Amino acid sequence: MHDHEHNHSHNHSHDHSHNHDLDNKKDNSDIDKLKILVPHWIKHNNEHIKDHEKWLKIAKESEKKEIAGELKEVIHLLKTVNTHLESAGKKLG
Repeated sequence: MHDHEHNHSHNHSHDHSHNHDLDNKKDNSDIDKLKILVPHWIKHNNEHIKDHEKWLKIAKESEKKEIAGELKEVIHLLKTVNTHLESAGKKLG
């Protein structure tokens, strides 16, 4: 555990204050929450993938091969994460 703030500078905006109205309903289980969160996480990752692909193109055009390689790997990893999230979502039903 650490006790410092995390400040992230993004060139895009997205809301991290999620209100799925689940915390107020005591009859919803954690699995019900996961059924809502998993597709949300996939969508969120897809937004990041799209943004990273834009920057990958810029890095390639600027002949920044090492940076392009790193961004390509980030995109690959996010797609892999989504594959696992999709699998989890199917198993949730």
